[in-house]
Amino acid sequence: LRYVGVFGTSTGRIDAEVARRGVEVHHVPGFSTESVAELAIALVLEHLRGIGPARERGARGDLSEPRRLGAELRGRRLGVVGLGAIGRRVAE
Repeated sequence: LRYVGVFGTSTGRIDAEVARRGVEVHHVPGFSTESVAELAIALVLEHLRGIGPARERGARGDLSEPRRLGAELRGRRLGVVGLGAIGRRVAE
């Protein structure tokens, strides 16, 4: 074995011993930057708007008013920790 190529951005599933034995281990930088950045934004919105609990109530057939209404983005700030490729895209 001389080369391991990972179709993605992480090589964390590859045993570090492989690289120590001289096998080249490579990934595809930027492979899913857009998708992960969009997912991060979607999860922020899901949490802020209370979509998960609303979906659970609806699945139970509970159509009553929720105890907590979702909040809006207007007037809020979002902090991004880490400005790698994904963090930069989220910040944009």
